[in-house]
Order: sequence, then structure tokens, then C-alpha cells
Amino acid sequence: MSAKTTVSILGETFTIRGDASEDYIAEIARMVDSTMREIKKDQNNLDRFRLAVLAAFNLADELIQKQSEPAQTQEEV
Repeated sequence: MSAKTTVSILGETFTIRGDASEDYIAEIARMVDSTMREIKKDQNNLDRFRLAVLAAFNLADELIQKQSEPAQTQEEV
């Protein structure tokens, strides 16, 4: 059953619907918010759309790097 969770990202409120726990959704929102704020510190002139795209790109990069870690460890053996 889908539940609604309200989160704040970069000062804007979003209602997220999903099957994950409220804590899990809040953790994701904190990660997105933190990534966007970090980018905004260095590039304050970006509009929200470009900021969101850069945040998505950075988070996807982290995910791909983490996914490739076990493969690298296996290849080194």
C-alpha cells in the first residue's frame, strides 16, 4: 500500500508517494537536499532545474562507482 511522506528539498516541500518507509524516504530527501546544497555553494547562479540535473548526475555517478566496486575487487584477485 502506498503511503505519502512530505519532505523538504532546498526549501521546497514535496509529497512523495511510495511503499518505502517514511524514514527511508526522508533519508533519500536529505541526501538529495545535501547534494543540491553542496553544488549550490560552488555554483550559486544555477537555476533549480540545472541544479537538480547536476545533483542527479552526481548521485548517479556515486551509485555507478559503488556498483562497480565489487567487480573491481573481483578482477584484482
